[in-house]
Amino acid sequence: MGSGPMKSSRGDTIIEVLLSIAIISGVLGMSYAVMNRNMVTIQDNSERTVASKIIQGDIELFRRLSFSSLSSIPASTDSNFCIDATMTIRSVSNATVLTSTSYAGGKCVDSRGTDYYKSIKRSADGGYVFTVQWNSMTGNKGRVIMGYRIN
Repeated sequence: MGSGPMKSSRGDTIIEVLLSIAIISGVLGMSYAVMNRNMVTIQDNSERTVASKIIQGDIELFRRLSFSSLSSIPASTDSNFCIDATMTIRSVSNATVLTSTSYAGGKCVDSRGTDYYKSIKRSADGGYVFTVQWNSMTGNKGRVIMGYRIN
């Protein structure tokens, strides 16, 4: 029975294991928070891009209106209106406004996954203010406003 020198085997203590788990959990938690915030920012930018394209489309429709059609635009700066797909100017009853292709109940809405309420209003300086509002998927209200002046 030969007995050789006993090899010493050292394992990790429970404190070392708990400390490494805590460090890994912290890093993973911070990574999740950063990724979640990035996803919210991407969603917000996507919604704003869609709203900007809706306004740009409406400005193009507005530019193609004949001058005789412009006379049917409400003269008051308190009146909202929109332009439907048939190039008809529709009066809008309030500032929140249904797609250029859909008109109902005094609202203009463009539905592209989210309802974008849009309106056009004459500004005090003689130009026009195009507004698109929506309820963001993040729970906030979004709004994009662009001005346009006919020269």
